[in-house]
Amino acid sequence: MKNILNQPEARAYRSSSESKTHTDPMHGFVISSKFLELLGLQLQQIGNESFFDSEFRYDEIRKLNQLKKYIDNHFLQDLTLAQLSRVCLLNDYKVKKGFKSMYKLTVFGYIRKLKMEYACQMLRHSGYSISEIADLLNYQHSHHFSTAFKKFTGVTPSDYKAQFQNNILF
Repeated sequence: MKNILNQPEARAYRSSSESKTHTDPMHGFVISSKFLELLGLQLQQIGNESFFDSEFRYDEIRKLNQLKKYIDNHFLQDLTLAQLSRVCLLNDYKVKKGFKSMYKLTVFGYIRKLKMEYACQMLRHSGYSISEIADLLNYQHSHHFSTAFKKFTGVTPSDYKAQFQNNILF
C-alpha cells in the first residue's frame, strides 16, 4: 500500500502550509479538513485493494470462479492443467496461482478433496467395493486410492466402511 502522505499532493500541501503564518483563525479548520481528506484517500486506497494478488484482474477472478464450478461438476474425469486452462481461457500460471490464492488449495488439491469427499459418501451409502470406488475416481490401482484416502481421513477405506456398517459415526 502506498503511503498517501508521500504523494505529490500531500507534499505540496505540507510545503505550502509550512510557509504560511498561522494567524488566520480558519487555518485550524483547513488543516483539519486536509487531514480528513488525506485520511479519506488512505482509507479509500485500502478499500480498493483486492484480497487477491494485484496481478489478477476482475475478469480473471470471475474465470477462476467458473473453473471451480466446472471442477465441481467434472472432478470424476481425468483432468489436466492444460485442459482446465482451456476451459477458463487462462494460462497455466494464472490457473495455478489464482486458484491457490482464491481457494487456499492447489487445483489438484481441490480435486483430490472432492474425490475423497465423494469416496466417503460412496463408502457410507453404496454397495460398491473399495476397488470399484477407486476405479470410479480414476485411480489405476486401489492401493493408490487407499493411501490417498488414509492421508485425507486418517483411516483406511475398509476401516471407514466398517465403522459405518457397524453404525459407528465419526
